[in-house]
Amino acid sequence: TLQSAQISSLSISMTGKRSGMKTLGVCGGIASGKSQACKILREFPGVIAHIDADSLAHSVYAPGSSVIDEIADHFGRGKVIDDEGCVDRKALGSIVFSSPEQMSALEQI
Repeated sequence: TLQSAQISSLSISMTGKRSGMKTLGVCGGIASGKSQACKILREFPGVIAHIDADSLAHSVYAPGSSVIDEIADHFGRGKVIDDEGCVDRKALGSIVFSSPEQMSALEQI
């Protein structure tokens, strides 16, 4: 079973087997309302889990993460890593959102 709703640029899809358990995926562009939609959906009775992919991705960028060195090696430590060893997401974003090749490189890391 697959049900979908398109709300502006926000897409919500729901899948589930006959057991009644549903998996809901919320996708959309930047500032499309994904977080707000998830906040509302988490309040529904029966919701047992919420996995925020953005939070998981941001944790990968934590200082001391092995990914930091890989990002620095590819994109340049002085360009995308700040003085505290954190990824400068705005600087990295300006690189990867303007180049499909650079976005692909980041996705491979």
